[in-house]
Amino acid sequence: MKSCPTCNRTYPDDTLAFCLVDGSVLSAPYDPEQTQRVPPPRTTSSATEVLAGGRRLPPQSTIHAPAPPVPPLHPASLSIDTADSPKKSILLWLLISCAIVVVGIFGAWIIASRLSAVSVTSSRNQSSPEPMSSAVPTSKTMCGQTVSVVLFEKWNEMGSEAGSLGCPINQQTDAPASPQGSKGRWIRFAKSDGGYLVEYTRSDDRQNLKPEPLVGRAFEVTGCIFKLYASLGGTKSWLGFPIGDGHQTTTGARQDFEGGYVVWDSKTYNCEAHKN
Repeated sequence: MKSCPTCNRTYPDDTLAFCLVDGSVLSAPYDPEQTQRVPPPRTTSSATEVLAGGRRLPPQSTIHAPAPPVPPLHPASLSIDTADSPKKSILLWLLISCAIVVVGIFGAWIIASRLSAVSVTSSRNQSSPEPMSSAVPTSKTMCGQTVSVVLFEKWNEMGSEAGSLGCPINQQTDAPASPQGSKGRWIRFAKSDGGYLVEYTRSDDRQNLKPEPLVGRAFEVTGCIFKLYASLGGTKSWLGFPIGDGHQTTTGARQDFEGGYVVWDSKTYNCEAHKN
């Protein structure tokens, strides 16, 4: 027989080791003549039900077993993430590729629309060209006379109407060709001793007697040199076209022509023509 040291219950079954009420270790009553025996531990977890006060008490376990080990969830979750990562990567690349394709299509559409607009504009410009406001004028008015721009600029350079030439007395005409093959146009003035403005328009330059370029340039012939030049026949004379304006010298003035030169003596006021 064994007893519980806590609740003093006694158990006739010597094989019990723990109290069925509070789980305390049972001890046998003191018997000096009896050798204390320690029953072997039982491996079963079942306990005998004991009636107390006419009702059945639920058996209380006297074995406190540790919680069963639970395998960690990290490997499983890791495997799931590893399995899902390729799918996520593929989905991400698909989205990026779609975005690139959409941007490329949009850019191509913009470029095509601009090119079509440019082609339409150019075709309209070709079909109905507008006059350019920046066109270079080919003629000017000199005292009511229509002259070339070259003659007009030379006239302005000499003081225009208030200058040494004044206003012209005739219209601009084609000058006679020179013996040296030069061609051009001229206009005559009557102020003071009178004068010419002679412009080169084209030159055959057969004898290569004048410096280049002279086409598109104009020169003046005035004073005593003009009187002698006009009396000889002007541009059709052996002097030909002037190749420069008259200029002062130590003895008077001089002007060079294609076939020679004319000098004016400031002492005698005479002009003389000389061949080259």
